[in-house]
Amino acid sequence: MDKQRLLAKLQAFSSVSYPHLHLFLVRNMRNSSFKEVREALKPHGRFFYGKHRLIAHALKSSGCYQGGEKLASLLSSSKGELGLFFGTEEMDVASLKELLEPFQEQLDYARAGFPSPTTVVLTQSSPLVNEETGEQLSATIEPQLRAAGLPTRLQGGTVLLAVDSHCVVNEGDVIDANQARILKTLGYRLSPFRIELLAHLHDGKLTQL
Repeated sequence: MDKQRLLAKLQAFSSVSYPHLHLFLVRNMRNSSFKEVREALKPHGRFFYGKHRLIAHALKSSGCYQGGEKLASLLSSSKGELGLFFGTEEMDVASLKELLEPFQEQLDYARAGFPSPTTVVLTQSSPLVNEETGEQLSATIEPQLRAAGLPTRLQGGTVLLAVDSHCVVNEGDVIDANQARILKTLGYRLSPFRIELLAHLHDGKLTQL
């Protein structure tokens, strides 16, 4: 979206219709989760999500919000996946947090680069299964697991660990591509989707949260 179109869209979000303007950060973005939140909050406001430097420029240029330049400066100097929520009259910070609560901490498969929140250790005591479904892993997947670094073996079509125990990832370690592949195959959802509110602009007053 170019600057002119973005500016026109922001100007349509006036402080009259949407007096509460919130700056938010998305942790572990998942399009499906964010789409669910967007649809649920439609009656209460509008999300604006994208390149934050471009959004900050458009917000500063639009002049639609008193104090908008302060929020634009905060937006342009912040890092991460940021966006704005234009809230209706009842959408103060407490009300928005309440509406967001049911969607917080939804777990998905961790991507490479995500710090693991827990330690995952496998043992040889039983066939390898998908922890989410409880089903034993298919023999056809065994070569892929071995190639990703998981010591496995086949016994009569059953996928077993080839060692007594194996640590897939330690708590706090940054997950690499092979570990992410193994964890997904084994059904471990370690990555929580979350929307954090960073700042609130209302009647020209900017409050950092």
